[in-house]
Amino acid sequence: MKVSPKHYATALYEITENSSKEETEVLAKKFAEVVFKQGDASKTDDILKQFEKMWNEKNNIVKAEVVSAHKINEKELEKIKQHILKKTSAKEVEVEEVIDKKVLGGVIIRYNDYIINSGVRRKIKEFTKTIKKSK
Repeated sequence: MKVSPKHYATALYEITENSSKEETEVLAKKFAEVVFKQGDASKTDDILKQFEKMWNEKNNIVKAEVVSAHKINEKELEKIKQHILKKTSAKEVEVEEVIDKKVLGGVIIRYNDYIINSGVRRKIKEFTKTIKKSK
């Protein structure tokens, strides 16, 4: 029987949900052995992604990606976290900061199904479209 990564992740979540740290380590090891015995080792990354998604949903955690050309200071990151907390009702926001030199300025924030793009490149494109329409 084929088992999807989502089904594996659900099973892992259910068996570890109310376990202590020590119990969770034992259960996770046994779980991994089952996955390998079933010949599904190649699904491990997808299982972990599904598990993390499920864990975050159940624990009201939002993962966000903040993309900018340069490292953002802690004060600004905290403002971004607070904005996302207000918009989502999450208990916690985990931010992954990505440095991308292609971002001319500003930031791009991705969380849940939302993208907030305050990058200069987007603003230039919008300005160019406005100019072209006015001709």
